[in-house]
Amino acid sequence: MERVGKEKYLCVESYRTEEEKANLLYWQVTCEQFNTPDEWEWWFKQTGYTGDHSFIYFE
Repeated sequence: MERVGKEKYLCVESYRTEEEKANLLYWQVTCEQFNTPDEWEWWFKQTGYTGDHSFIYFE
């Protein structure tokens, strides 16, 4: 994404509460991984991603 993407923007599934995590588990049709916002920030740092991002929450 960082290397080949024209626009650097990711929208990822995340959760802030156990209820949102449970809701995400029911909707993980295409999702291989979901994390809290802090965990996503860690992944972005580890992989060198510097583009914009946002989170989808299943309230």
